[in-house]
Order: sequence, then C-alpha cells, then structure tokens
Amino acid sequence: AEAAAAAERQAASDSDATEARRQAEAAAAELQAARDATGASSAGSGEEEVAEVVLDMDFEAVAAARSDFDAAFCRDVAASLGVDVGAVSLLSLAGGSVVARFRVGGVQGVAAQLGGGSGLSTGAMTEFNGGSLVGVKSLGPAEGGAVAVAEALSAELEEARAALAARDAGLRKQQAQVAAIKDKSKQFIVRLGDEKRSLEAALASSKASYEELSERLGRSLDEKRSVAAAASAAEAASAETRGELDALRSEAEAARRAEVEEKGEAASRERAGARIVRGPCVARASEALRKGEAALRESLGKVEGLELDLASARAELTRQKSLAEMALRAKEAELGA
Repeated sequence: AEAAAAAERQAASDSDATEARRQAEAAAAELQAARDATGASSAGSGEEEVAEVVLDMDFEAVAAARSDFDAAFCRDVAASLGVDVGAVSLLSLAGGSVVARFRVGGVQGVAAQLGGGSGLSTGAMTEFNGGSLVGVKSLGPAEGGAVAVAEALSAELEEARAALAARDAGLRKQQAQVAAIKDKSKQFIVRLGDEKRSLEAALASSKASYEELSERLGRSLDEKRSVAAAASAAEAASAETRGELDALRSEAEAARRAEVEEKGEAASRERAGARIVRGPCVARASEALRKGEAALRESLGKVEGLELDLASARAELTRQKSLAEMALRAKEAELGA
C-alpha cells in the first residue's frame, strides 16, 4: 500500500513537472515574442503596439487552464479585428482580475480599433468561463510597451524556472523514496516466501508424523486385540486341562483305593496261610494307576505351561494397553496443539 501511494505521488509529481515545463516553455516563447516586438519597435516600424486589457475574470481559474484561455482570448481578438488567429500574440497575464498584454501582427493602433474595449468580443472567453459573461474593464496601450512586457516576462520566466527546479528536486526525492520502498517490499516478499516454505515443510512433517502415529496406534490396537484373543484361548485351554486333570485325579484316587483294598485282602489271606493269587482286576487297577499317574504328571506339566503362557499373555496385554494409551495421549496432545 505504501509503495502504491508513493507511486501515485510520483505520477502526480511527474504530471506537475510536465505542466511546469510547459508553462516555462510558454513563458520563454512569450519572452521571445516580446523581445521580437521590442526589436521591431526599436527599428522604428511603429506599426504594432502592445495593448493591455483588464478582464472581469478569476485569475486562478485562468491560470489553471492557461492554454485553453489563451486559445479563447486569441479567437476573440482575431474575430473582433477580422484577422487570422495566428496574428494574435498573448504576451503576458497577470492578476488583478485578469490583466492581459497582447499585440496583433500587421495591425496598428489595436487599442483604438477595439474602441477602448467596447469593440472586443468575449464570446469564446465567456464559453471558457462556463457561460458567465466576461466583461472588459479597460483596454489601452500597455504602459512601457514591449520593453515592460519583456521585463515582466523575464521575471515570470525566472520564477517558472525556480519553481521547475524545486519540483525537480522534490521529484528526485520522491523517486528515491519510491526506490527505497520498492527495495523493502522486495525484501519483505522474499522473507514471506522463506517463511511460507518453512511453514509448508513443518506442515508436511506434522502430517507425516500424524500418519505414522495413526499407523502405530492402529498396530497397537490390533496387537491388543490379538493378545486379548490369545489370553482368552489360553484361559479356555487351561480350564479344559484342569477339568481333564480333575478327572484323572479322580481315576487315580479310585485306583489307589482299589489297590489298598486288594492289598488288605491279600494280607489277610497270607495270614490265614492261603495262597495269594492276583486277579485280573488288580492288574488292571495297577496298570490304570500307573497310566493315571503318568497322565497326571503330563497334565500338570501342561497346566504349568499354560499358566506361564497365560501370565506372559497378560503381561503383553498390559504392555500393549500401556503403549496404546501413550500413543492415544500423544495424538490427543498433537491434535490439541
């Protein structure tokens, strides 16, 4: 915004400087015309006089549109005298209403021919004045003639040159300010670009971390479910093995009781002197007892292994649960940030 405002000020200054140059060139042309008139007078031609007319107009409005007023003034004078517009030379303008000094090439006694102002048509100047009638306060030969006009024009030219120099200095200052603002703007744009790239990199890194965290959380949840399923299966197998073990213990206990009873009966017969003969039931009971004891030991081993697996599964389940909770808290903290 600052650079745009400075550019607008520079454009306005350029326009003002152009207008000042144009006015200085016009003043120089008028000065040259006055000098030409002075030379003609000094040569003794005496045919062209410098006339001065006082018009009832606002000088500031005329000065703001000088070229348009000049054209309207020359048209009115030419029309009043019946000459070509190119023969009329507006030599100077001054304030105090509007004081215009002019001459007409090839025409002598201009002030007399215009009847002291009564014969000067002001139609074009009235149109320039927005339709407000332009009155002629006075019209006569200019005091001092062309020499006075030349001196006035010379002073006006010097003022225009001074104003132009001041405008040029101001223009150069504004151009330097605009260049400085443009340089700062470029630096700011470069810095913004760097910050944008840094933010984009940080955003990409955050997205990658979020995706990795989400993936890890998913794996943790899958592992948690898997461990839970394994623990449930281990508990079920342990319960089944305990049932089998209880059954084997019952069978082993029954076999022991049968063997004890058999041994008691045998001992009684031996005391009575009878011959001991083991029956097939005792043999089967002994064999069943041995098998039961072997199965019992095997089942006890299985139970111990299952209990170890169950404890390991529970520990892994606890660990996975802790990891999942940590990952979930980290994700919530990241989303909250």
